[in-house]
Amino acid sequence: MGKRKNVRRTALRGGWLVFVFLFGFLLAAFASWQLLSGWREDAAARNEYVTLRDEMERAQFPDTHRMDMSPFMEQNPDFVGWIFVEGTPISYPVVQGPDNAMYLHTTFLGQENPSGSIFMDYRAAQAFDTPLAILYGHNMRDGSMFASLHQFIYPEFSGNYPVITIINADGERLIYQVFEVRWAEAQDAVYAVDPTDNLATIAFFENAPDGASQFLVLSTCAPPPNRTGRLLVLASYVPE
Repeated sequence: MGKRKNVRRTALRGGWLVFVFLFGFLLAAFASWQLLSGWREDAAARNEYVTLRDEMERAQFPDTHRMDMSPFMEQNPDFVGWIFVEGTPISYPVVQGPDNAMYLHTTFLGQENPSGSIFMDYRAAQAFDTPLAILYGHNMRDGSMFASLHQFIYPEFSGNYPVITIINADGERLIYQVFEVRWAEAQDAVYAVDPTDNLATIAFFENAPDGASQFLVLSTCAPPPNRTGRLLVLASYVPE
């Protein structure tokens, strides 16, 4: 009887070990599949934006003040401009949807992808001529989109690279200078400011340089595991 019990215990222990092994194998396979899927999605978005960036570099200025942005308008009527952030790899088309959800996970060319697009708050004017324009972009794990904005938390970086350039859909070059960088929450008061209200906007940005009346805010997520935190880069328009 004792031998039978020992054999049964050994069989049960062996079966349990097989189950643990198979379960661990399945977990590892699932994690690998997720990683591979995420890598493919990241690569697809990168390739799309690299192609668009190449098109932007080939664009010509028909005169000294305006750039021909019609090729991007033809590809996506929601195109409102192009953003460059000095000292970072940020160089992307900017879109504006009917709400702030449309382009969260949709690329410039309309592909469903976690990278989404750089998009303007739907309440602002397309030509960047309202008192406030907020641009949103994901903090992607591969460093794309608005991930490199996190360099601005270091004073030595923000002091050396304070310029943000926008080429709006009309081809006009708009220069903004960074004057503040701060952490915020998803419900921060800046998101409630009416972009078309000049007095409310100026009152909100009371720490801005004297005389500033137009503002640009770049918003991206805080690093994991903080799910509600945001990084805000605040800049004011500098007339050329």
